[in-house]
Amino acid sequence: MFTSKIDPQICIEGNTLQLMCSVYEENIEVEWYKKKPELQQLNECENMLIQKDKNQRILTIKKATVADSGKYRVKAGHVEMEIPVTVKDRFRRPLVDVTIMEGLDAKFEFETEEANVPVQWFYNSKEITESTERRQISRLQGRVHTNTILQTTLEDSGQYSIKIKGYDKFVKLNVKEMPETIKNMSVYDREAFLKATNTGTTTRYNIRVMIVGKQSAGKTCLLRRLMNEEIDNVKSTDGIILKEGNVILTSKRDLSYCKFVYHFFIAGKSPQGLSTDQRDEFADCGFWDFAGQKEFYATHQTFLSANAVYLLVVDISEEFKSKTYENMIEKEFDTIGEYIDFWLDNIHCYCTDDKNAPTKGNKDGVLNPPVIVVGTGIDKIPLDKREERKKKFLTHLHDTMSTQPKRRHLRKPHFLSNKFPSNNKKEFEELRKDILRKAKDLSNWEENLPVRWVVLEKELFRDKTETALLSTEANRKGPTFGNIKVVMYTEAQFLADKCSFPNVQQETSELDSFLKYEHEIGNIIFFKEVKEYIVLDPEWLVDVFRCFVSHDYNDDTLGMTEWEVLSKTGKLEDTLIKTLLEKVPCMILMKHKQYLLELMEEFGIIVKPKNYASRNDIYMPCMIKPRPFQEIFGKVDVETEYCKKSSWFCLVFNFLPPSYFNHVLVSFVKNNHLFYDKKDSKLGIYRNVGIFQLNNTGGEILVICNASQKI
Repeated sequence: MFTSKIDPQICIEGNTLQLMCSVYEENIEVEWYKKKPELQQLNECENMLIQKDKNQRILTIKKATVADSGKYRVKAGHVEMEIPVTVKDRFRRPLVDVTIMEGLDAKFEFETEEANVPVQWFYNSKEITESTERRQISRLQGRVHTNTILQTTLEDSGQYSIKIKGYDKFVKLNVKEMPETIKNMSVYDREAFLKATNTGTTTRYNIRVMIVGKQSAGKTCLLRRLMNEEIDNVKSTDGIILKEGNVILTSKRDLSYCKFVYHFFIAGKSPQGLSTDQRDEFADCGFWDFAGQKEFYATHQTFLSANAVYLLVVDISEEFKSKTYENMIEKEFDTIGEYIDFWLDNIHCYCTDDKNAPTKGNKDGVLNPPVIVVGTGIDKIPLDKREERKKKFLTHLHDTMSTQPKRRHLRKPHFLSNKFPSNNKKEFEELRKDILRKAKDLSNWEENLPVRWVVLEKELFRDKTETALLSTEANRKGPTFGNIKVVMYTEAQFLADKCSFPNVQQETSELDSFLKYEHEIGNIIFFKEVKEYIVLDPEWLVDVFRCFVSHDYNDDTLGMTEWEVLSKTGKLEDTLIKTLLEKVPCMILMKHKQYLLELMEEFGIIVKPKNYASRNDIYMPCMIKPRPFQEIFGKVDVETEYCKKSSWFCLVFNFLPPSYFNHVLVSFVKNNHLFYDKKDSKLGIYRNVGIFQLNNTGGEILVICNASQKI
């Protein structure tokens, strides 16, 4: 029947596949079959033609695919032939999706079976016709095709495709956003971060909640309620209370909706009455309860953050009429309205949004960080007057803030009673959910981090407890890491080595960048300039600050003459330092005193004057007792024929945070000689005032002071 044999056929995907045989006579009919896996007869269709030309019998498949591979048979009468067919994938190496961190180079690469085949590249359906400075298209050795996007941005994300002989292949580029904190760090740190992301990234969820407001407004009780704890024996916060917890993000899906169910619980403890499985994701959650006493305002600013949800707690049973506050660090506020004004101004200093860009769905626009006003004390108001009180409070809040930009931080308020919650405590559950919703709008909610950074972070904080003892380097066989508030830098190196940080014993640049990132987000305290130790528990540092600025000193320190020296001159005597630091929990005084003093210098809380005679003395400007300005200025306010004074140069602020001028003053003290008053044998450093000698003769004097919203 057949006059020729058909050899095995090999075809490239997308090309035309043709099987051809010859028969003895023109009138001989043939049938074509393919095993699929059963033997099936083939018929003409859109992609398949069956033809005869005199003695030739032809089966043609247009744009053959890999699926067309197999064993074909052609049958004439009782005679048949089998033809093995192989359709090779067009790509020896296929084009695949790429996920990469913002700032790194993304590269699409594939290899074709055919050499020198023409290829067209497309981005979101638009053809890429030529290479540019950031996008480079090339063909290597005739088969390997590449499209490289240099230093990717978020705008580079999208669908990329190629077209080869009418055949299309689609892939996606997903550019992950670099954490905002990393973007604001140095180029050196960003490069270390990007290098680490090359080995893999993972997503970390993070929530930070700052609870602020007036003393005795119910901040600590609110914190306990949010953590599902009892409020018995609650005492006034002395400094800052830090609680760490977790939130389970359980994705629940059905045909009509998708939502998250939120569960708060303390870190290290299993949530009661709640089962978890491996599909659950967790968010790290830190609650910061700030003391309401004015003595702490100078140090509070150290721990405030732009990436946080703020709960501004007010007791609405109190008077809330606002007054204009002046010299806020020197006087008590009289009303809760003043506290609201003060804290909103502080928070507004951390505004991260474009103040002129309206937010979608809100023509007025909202600003981050968000502030949720929590009205407590409703149990102190008669039941029939509670709604009226709420309305009056909200009206007052609206009227006083209506023209001020800081109002755009405010979100929906909540009203509740810590003392007498509802039976199911639904009001606290609603507040928890609201905190989560606001946290998800912040830039640090969902961060893409190098896997080894997240692993090291977990190792550093593993088994850390509030009652832990400070680790020491003496008399140990090897590093220990559990149950500690502070670790040595060398211990962090040891852990980093375990977590696949490259060559960390000789080169610590990536470890330093990781620690600086953890410092910036508030997880640890670390300064490269004083990196002998790393504070894992910021509350431990709060304990140190509390010793110096607490409103409740121990009786044995109140009688010390060194307190009088501190309040009059700002000088911090060594005897007083030792006595105060002995109050710090988990403190090894002899080993870590110098480190703590260096930390306080980094935070601008203490300073060593540049004056030669006092270069080893320590001063704490925020603890100096205020004196009338004219009494201070009178020491240099002398105008004669040979002594003239200039006009005042003023920097005017809408709001001047209490700690900001202190930082300015400390900076001047570090870099300029203080004026020395021979009569009082005192350096020219005062509360909110500094007098500096600009030349060696003392002929030029500079006075810097803090007035109402001015420097």
